[in-house]
Amino acid sequence: MSSVLRALAALLCAALLAPPVAAHEVKLETREQAATVVSLRYADGEPFAFEAYELYLPGKETPEQVGRTNAAGELVFLSGQHAEWRLKAFSADGHGVDQRLQLAVPSVEATTTPAAEPPRVLLLLSGAGVLFGLFGLVQLFLRRKGK
Repeated sequence: MSSVLRALAALLCAALLAPPVAAHEVKLETREQAATVVSLRYADGEPFAFEAYELYLPGKETPEQVGRTNAAGELVFLSGQHAEWRLKAFSADGHGVDQRLQLAVPSVEATTTPAAEPPRVLLLLSGAGVLFGLFGLVQLFLRRKGK
C-alpha cells in the first residue's frame, strides 16, 4: 500500500510540474474588418458557383489568395493597403475571367476580439483538482479493502 501511495504522489508531482502541452491547439480570433466582395456570374445570369479563383498583387507570379467561390458565385478577400489586384477565375469547362481590379483602400482599422477561453492557470487548477479527487477515491477504496 505504501508503494501505491508513493507512486500516486510522484505522478501527482510530475503532473503539476509538467509544462502545458498545446501541440494540437488552435487559437481562434475573430475581427470585424472591411472586406471586398466580388460577385461572378455566367453570361446567362447563373452564379459562377464553387469555381476556382486566384488573386494576385501587381508584378507577382505567386497568388496572394486562392480558393473557390461560394454558392452565390462570390469571393471575399481583405485588400489591406493594396488598391490594385488581378483576379483570375476559371471553371473546368473553360469559362473564366482574368481582370484587374481597382479598389478604394479602406481607412477603417480592424477591431480584434479574442475568443473566450479559460486562462491556463484555471485549467491547471482544474486538472490538479481532478487528480486530488482521484487520489482521494483511491485512498477510500484502499482503506475499505483493508478492513
